[in-house]
Amino acid sequence: MAYDDQKFQAEPPAPRRSNWTPILLGCLGVVLLVVLICGGVVWYVTTNIKRIAADTIRNGIVSAVNDSELSAEDKQKIIVQVDRVVDDFKAGKITLEDLGRIAEELGESPIMGAAFIFFAEEKYVKVSGLTDEEKLAARRTLERAARGVHEGLLSTDDFEESMQIVMTTGPNGEQQMKERLTDEEVRQFLASVKQKADDAGVPDEEFKIDIGETMRQAIDRALQGDPANP
Repeated sequence: MAYDDQKFQAEPPAPRRSNWTPILLGCLGVVLLVVLICGGVVWYVTTNIKRIAADTIRNGIVSAVNDSELSAEDKQKIIVQVDRVVDDFKAGKITLEDLGRIAEELGESPIMGAAFIFFAEEKYVKVSGLTDEEKLAARRTLERAARGVHEGLLSTDDFEESMQIVMTTGPNGEQQMKERLTDEEVRQFLASVKQKADDAGVPDEEFKIDIGETMRQAIDRALQGDPANP
């Protein structure tokens, strides 16, 4: 099934709401409900909830992928796999339980490590005041970290100490990533990651992950043994 990816844009951050916002939204919800009932749209939503939900989730994922710094080839490969799952779910070939297994497999796959590498480089390294040489070395360090996770030489838990450098405590006591790092914090983070890669014996050489293929394999593993997906 073809999709027009150009129509989907990332949503802007939600504005801060006043204490009156929930009440106003509640009143608006009642008005909308009446309009929907009068227009017969409730029946449509009810009978098509699976398709609507799947399309909504799909659009959000595709928007995030297209807004990322991944290559055009990687983006396309990922979208192909997303559409594969969404289409099979809408057709009844994949159940909610299957989706849970797929999410678990993806969470344990090297994709998460690779995604963090791209995120760390874009959010912290590229915008830092590090020299070009330092940024080039940073890319190699992050690639080695991804390779270590991919080949089982490292786990995400091994980087807990490194992560503490980029984490902060939010207003409600929750842990969240810092919006910006000082150049010194970036250097500390990279030095910590490099030390983990060195200790694990990860080769100091370029490493790339075929994210689309890795994603396909994770989905296939999640669906293995499912009678509906032989």
